[in-house]
Amino acid sequence: MHKESTIRPSAAREACRRADRAFGGRGFTLLEVTIVLVIIAIGAGIAMPRYARSLARYRVDMSARRLAADLALAQANARATGVFQQVRFNASADGYQLPEQATMTSGSARMTVMLNTDPFFTRMVSAVDGSGASLTLLKFDGYGQPDRSATIRLRSGDHTRTVTVDHLSGAINVATP
Repeated sequence: MHKESTIRPSAAREACRRADRAFGGRGFTLLEVTIVLVIIAIGAGIAMPRYARSLARYRVDMSARRLAADLALAQANARATGVFQQVRFNASADGYQLPEQATMTSGSARMTVMLNTDPFFTRMVSAVDGSGASLTLLKFDGYGQPDRSATIRLRSGDHTRTVTVDHLSGAINVATP
């Protein structure tokens, strides 16, 4: 009775072979796993710099579009109300403010955009008027006409965008160098 309940060594090997075939064959060796990990690391090493450049380009594009939209908002509010609207620039702090525009979350707070924080992480390289002087204030009259031309340069990583305001036409444009 004792002999019948024991499994013979050859039967055990045969059971392992059947299990291997049922589950797709043998397992992975340490060398195979290491090679796969090296290939993944090389792919990640190639992809990360491209991802970082793409993210910087996206951030500066988003920042330039936001600035252009806020300038257009001030211009539209000036036309709608017939009252001067201002945009205050602070290039050293990488931000701007629309003093007459309330924020969406608080009716008493004024709209302030800091480009060097989340989600933008962008620098305001320069804000100059048509004569090349530093621009701290841009006014739109009751007809939506700006009081001067303006050029604002934004940068994130290696990417820059230029937002311009034309004094004569009032056009607001985003340009890629």
